[in-house]
Amino acid sequence: MTEREFFNNNAVEVDGIRFEIFVSKMVVVVPMPSKPKSNHDTSVKLYVRITNNRSNSYCFSFHHNFVPEILAADGQNTNAGYQADGIGYPHVFDFHLIKPGKSVMVFPNARIGWDRKHHNKKKREQTLLLSLPFTNREFLGFPLKNLGNYSIRLKYEVTNESVQYYHYLINEEWSRLYNEDRQNYCSDEEILYYHYLMEEESFDAMWTGQVFTPYVEFCVVDTQS
Repeated sequence: MTEREFFNNNAVEVDGIRFEIFVSKMVVVVPMPSKPKSNHDTSVKLYVRITNNRSNSYCFSFHHNFVPEILAADGQNTNAGYQADGIGYPHVFDFHLIKPGKSVMVFPNARIGWDRKHHNKKKREQTLLLSLPFTNREFLGFPLKNLGNYSIRLKYEVTNESVQYYHYLINEEWSRLYNEDRQNYCSDEEILYYHYLMEEESFDAMWTGQVFTPYVEFCVVDTQS
C-alpha cells in the first residue's frame, strides 16, 4: 500500500493506474445434478477494467498475471487446486497498450458447478467447484465448502523477472515468428497487432508491480433450496 493508493467499493487506484472488478452475477444458481453422471455448471464472468490516469502509456500483460483469492462467509480462505492440459505460453494478444485516459477490460470466464469425481453410489457426494482460467491451458479450481455467500478479489502482479522473459520472447522468438515464419503459423490479425505493439514501443513501457483489487461478493444457491 502506498500513500498514493486509494479504494472505493470495487476499485483501487495505484499511482494513477485504476483497477476495477465486477462480477456478472451477484446470485449464481447452480442446480444439483439429478443423475450421477449429469453435470450442470454456471458461467460467471469476472470483469476487470484497467484505466490509465497517468500521462504516459503503459503495456499490461494478461498472461497468468491474475490470481484470485476467495473467502467463505466465515472469513476462511479457499485454497486453489491446479489443473492443466498443457503449458500455457504467452500470446501476442495477452499484451495490451493502454494510452493516457484510456481503459482496457478483460473478463476471465469462471464456472461454478458440481464436481462428479467424488460420487458414491450409496451416498451422493458432490463437491462444489469454482474454476477459473489461469492461462489458455491452465486452470485454478476452488472447492467451495457449501452453498452461500463468498467474496472474491484478484491479485495482479507483473515482476521484473517476468518482463525480462517477455523481452526475450518478443525480441527472439516472436521476431522470427511474425517476420520469417508468419505465412505458416500466424494470422493476419496477429501479425498486424504485433507490429502495432512494436511501432508503439509498447514492450519498453511494461507496467510492473502488485495490486490487490477490493473484494466483491457473490452468492451461490441451489434451485432446490
